[in-house]
Formats: sequence, structure tokens, C-alpha cells
Amino acid sequence: MIKIENKKILFIIAFLILPCLLFYLGMLMKSETGFYHLYSTDPVYAYLFDGLNICNFSWPFLVLGPGTPLSLFSSIVMGIVHLFRSQDPLITDVMKNPDVYLSAINTTLIAIQCMTLFILGFFVYKASNSLFTGLFFQLTPFVSWILIDIMRPILVENLIVISLLLLILLLYRYTKYQDKKSELLDRYLISFSILTGLIAATKLMYVTIAVIPFLLLPGYKKKGLYVIVSMIAFIILAFPIFNHWVEFRDFYINNFLHSGQYGQGPKTIISFNDYLPNLKSIFTTDRLFLKTYPIIVSGSILYYLPFLKIKEKNDKAHKILLGIAIIMTITILLVSKQFKFYYMTIALLLSIPGYYFVFSIFTRNISKRFKSIIAVPAVIILSYFLFHEVKTRVAWRPGNMIKKENCLNTMKYIQEKYDKDQPTLLIPNYYGAPYTAYGCFYGMGWCRGEIKNKYAEELKKIYPNIYSFHTWNNKFFHWDNTYFYIELLKKYNSIVLFSGDPHLENMLYHKLQGINRQIDTKIDTVITFEKTREVIYEVEYDSILGIEPFAICFNAEVLDNTGQFFVSKDGFKAGNANTQSADFARSGIYSGKLTKDNPYGMTISLSEVDTSDHYRISVWKYDNGNHDAGLVVAANDKEKLYLYNKNTSSNENNWHKIEIDLIIPMESHMQDLKIYCWNNDPELPAYFDDLSIERTE
Repeated sequence: MIKIENKKILFIIAFLILPCLLFYLGMLMKSETGFYHLYSTDPVYAYLFDGLNICNFSWPFLVLGPGTPLSLFSSIVMGIVHLFRSQDPLITDVMKNPDVYLSAINTTLIAIQCMTLFILGFFVYKASNSLFTGLFFQLTPFVSWILIDIMRPILVENLIVISLLLLILLLYRYTKYQDKKSELLDRYLISFSILTGLIAATKLMYVTIAVIPFLLLPGYKKKGLYVIVSMIAFIILAFPIFNHWVEFRDFYINNFLHSGQYGQGPKTIISFNDYLPNLKSIFTTDRLFLKTYPIIVSGSILYYLPFLKIKEKNDKAHKILLGIAIIMTITILLVSKQFKFYYMTIALLLSIPGYYFVFSIFTRNISKRFKSIIAVPAVIILSYFLFHEVKTRVAWRPGNMIKKENCLNTMKYIQEKYDKDQPTLLIPNYYGAPYTAYGCFYGMGWCRGEIKNKYAEELKKIYPNIYSFHTWNNKFFHWDNTYFYIELLKKYNSIVLFSGDPHLENMLYHKLQGINRQIDTKIDTVITFEKTREVIYEVEYDSILGIEPFAICFNAEVLDNTGQFFVSKDGFKAGNANTQSADFARSGIYSGKLTKDNPYGMTISLSEVDTSDHYRISVWKYDNGNHDAGLVVAANDKEKLYLYNKNTSSNENNWHKIEIDLIIPMESHMQDLKIYCWNNDPELPAYFDDLSIERTE
């Protein structure tokens, strides 16, 4: 009796080894994150706020996945964590300390995944009476580096792994289950349906998993009942989609019709210029899957060869193998359309069951001794590849830790140098910024109506002076309000501007660096973080200069040290200095030469102009017979203002003056204006010199 008990304990310890290793790896990956708002706002803050919505008995708004099970899971963890926290209300505590709750959600997902892996191994062993088989199935989450990597953030794939491990266990046990009573509605059908509904509600693209139970269940009645019960489970678990049905429907229609990510791009369904490279990437990103897929597909087909004598009546093992081959194929085809390797999660997780059923089917006519002779070296070889996958992911850890430390250095610098209430404008890189407020801003994007207003009131108290730029409307967001750049300059006069995205900052050049802003605003670079490409500026606004008249003239004589800008005698800059030419000149020895290859000449801008502001703009054009070149004034929204003038008002020595007298109309209020010379003639060049702009009282 004691020996039996000791044996059970040893077996339990054996089945704890791989789950403990997985937990260690999961926590190792999680430690690379630091603070989630640094570079993991998408999608972790979306699920944080969606969970908070549920805690406040409000509708979840993140329904595109649909992802509801993860939102529900998050709400449960948040409620439990708050029981052991301060006396602050849940909303306040979450807004102040989001990383406490996000860390708890992440850790809990990792822990449950590891517990599920233990359950899988132990109960496969119970059903097979084979320690080796139980341990083999526990290799499931180690087949690819991406399955280790996805434990780092909070993704719906974390729940998919848990759900699929349970489904694999049920499928295996079903192969051992002998249906004696032939009940129409049995525990396996119900369990298959619930897990299918859960997986589909977590991420609809993974609904392909339904293929295996559908093939496995006998008779049309059971198959039909399985489909119906699965749909009911999906409806219950994805309930928010019916409150946002149009948004949910349009998302999937657009994803089907368009070739780009998330329903963007050309309306071509498939772009083969992207599709074929994506297809190649699926097999080159993971070397083990390159070997796994052909083995499983070949096994499901070769099964039918009569001389192998392995075919059986009502062969559950082959039905599962065939289902795995179909799911892998469909997943490859879907992911090749819009490639992100973690979308392969479900196909990768089915690799170990696929190997098992290939082996068990094709060794049916072999003795146990020969099976062992084949199995042991095969598992050793497979384990080598699994070790390589884990090693590959762990090898990236030093680089990820350096990335984290670099981001933390920026965050530490900001906290030490500036007061928490310092008026600050953020140009984030979408995925993160060294400000907790940015994470909350991202999460707020998934809230609507009364609950959003409730959050906004709380966030105003906690982060009163943090503003985040977003391209939605070209403004800075402050919870339930939006502001133009100049409005914030006038409100505070002195602000900190953080830029975490050089590309976006460059796109905002006309908003931040227009001629009027160069006159009334002083921007000093405080520090540049070379490794993260983040920059902190201090900005001072002079309200008197903001209303005074000015006059600036650009000839084409002087360039800045980059060679990209013309520089006026006052030090102001105009773009497209690459057009400088010595062919002709009105003043000095240079002008700007515009050709069909370089049709745009001297370019200046005005930032966020005000209604009734009066500007006189002029440029001189050389008369070489080109009558289709002139001066353009265009708002960032061209429907609100677009002027093109090629008519001349006066001439001097073969140079003709083009003028635009502009009083800003109401519809152009707060628009950024771009002023430039343009050659619309495909044959003749155009020469421009002495571009001037004057603001009158």
C-alpha cells in the first residue's frame, strides 16, 4: 500500500516538472515588460478597462475579437485583487495603480495555464495508463518560441492556450471512451460545445477548432446538436457583440474584403504581393512547424493506402488527425492573408497531438517493444527541437531587458525632473510612453457613454495636465476633451513636450514648427534618448508675439547644415532645398528649380491658423514659357481650404510675381496650412525665388 502511494506521489511530481518549467518561463517573459504602459498598451489596457467596465456593470466595448472571455476574466481578477487593496474605490485604485492589476491578470493567466498543463498530463496518464504518454502531451506548449513569448503580455491567446489544452485532454479521453448507451446529449458533446464556444468567443478566427469534434461525433444528429450547442455557448460568452452588432459585423466583412491588417488596405480580398511572402514566413519563422505540418498532412492522407493495413472502422484517432490537418491548413491560409505569427497559436498547439496520433495510427501493427524502440529516439529528437525553440526565445531576453531598462531610464528621468502635475503633451508611439496616463488614455478609447464620463472625472483628478496626441482628429486628448496645440500653449505658456515616435513627430512638423509657431514659440531640446529615440522638449509660448504682425522672405541662397532646408536671413526654414539651382536667380545667384521629378519647391507652413487672420503671400517665377506652375496654399484638410494661383500681378526683368491675399475663413479655423511652389507642367521646368509671407494686423 505504501509503495502504491509513493508511486502516485512520484508520478504527481513527474507531472509537475513541465508545468513548473512553463511557469518559470512565463514569469521570466513577464519580467521583460516592466510597466505595461511603456510598450504594451495594446491590447493590455483595452482588456483592463473592459474588465473595469464589467466590474461597474457596464457593457464591455471591446468586441472585435470578440475577446469577451478575457474581459470577464480580467474583471474577476480585478475584483479579487481590490479586496486586498486600499480603501480607494475600485475605479480610483485601478487608475492610480493599473500595473498592479495588469500584473495580477498576467500572473493568473500564466498560473492557470500551468495548472491546466498539469491536469492534461495527469489525466492523459490516467486514461492511457502510460506515464510516457502523459508527459508527451505536456510538451504541447513548448513546440514554438511564440507560445512562450505570448505569456509576456495579456493576449486572448493566453486563454486560447488554456482552452485548447483542456480540449486536447477531452479529445484524447474520447478516443478511449466507448459509447455504449449512445446518448444523444452526453457529457463529451456538451464539453466539446462549451470549449468550442469559449474559443470562438475569445477569438473568432480560431473557431476552426470546431472541425475536430464535428468529425469525431457520430451521426448527423449529434453533429447537428454539437453545432447548435456550440452556437448557444458562443452567444452567451460573446454577449456584448449584440450591443455592438454593426461594429462587429463590419469589422469581419472589411477583414474579408480588404487585403490589409484589420480590414484596411485595397479592396482586393487577397494581395498576392503580400500573401506569398507571408506564406513563406509562416514556415521560416518556426523551423519545427516546417517539419510538423507535412508529417501530419501526409499521415492523414497515407492512412487510406490499403497495403498499410492500419485503417479501422469508426477510427476516432484518424478523425482527430484529419481534423488537425484541416485546421492547420485553414489557419495557414488565413494567417497568410494578414500575417502575425502568434495567429498560428491554435495550429502550433495541435502539433503534439498530431505527432501522437500519427505515431499511434501507423504503429498499430507493431509490438510494444518495437513501438518503444521507435518512440524513444523520436521523442529525443523532438525534444531537441523543443529545447531549441525555448532556447531561441530565452536568447532574446538580454535584448528585451535592455529595451526595458532603456524605457525605464526615460521614465525615471521624467519622474525625477518634473512634478507629476507638470503640463505635458505626449506624442506617443501608439504602443506606449513612459507615462502611466498614456496607458489610461489608450484604455479610455474602448469606453463609451456614461461610464466613459465617470472615468474621465476620476482621471482628471489623478492626471490633471497630461495630454495625448492622436491622429483620430489631429488633436491632443485630455480624457473627455480635445485641444489644439495652440490652445494648450495659450493655457499654460510653458509646457513639456514628449516625443516617443520620430515618424509621427515629423508628420506633425507643420503643426509644431509652422512659421507662426517659430515666431511665438521657443522649443528647446532638453534630452534625446538615443537608444529609444525618445525626445523631451521644453516649450515656451509668448502671447504678445502670437498676435504681432511679421514679414519673412526666403531667397534660395542659404541652406541649413542638413541640406534639406532653405534658411532666411532671420533664421527661419523652408523645405525642399534639394531644388536649389544656379540656372537663374532674381536675387543672389540661386533659385528653386522644379521639374516633373521634383515638382514641389520652397515650402513653408502655418500652424493652426485662427479665423480672420490676414496673410499676404507672394513668390517670383521666372518666365521660361511655363504657364502651369504657381503658388499653393492648402490646409491639412484640403476640403476646408485649397488655393492655387498661377496668375502674375507684376514683372521685373523676366521675373513675374504671383500673390495670394488670404483672410482665414471660418471653415479653416485651426487648420495647419502648407504654402509651396508647384510645377504642374510635365515638360518644362519652373524657377521660383523670393518666397515671402506677411501677417498683417
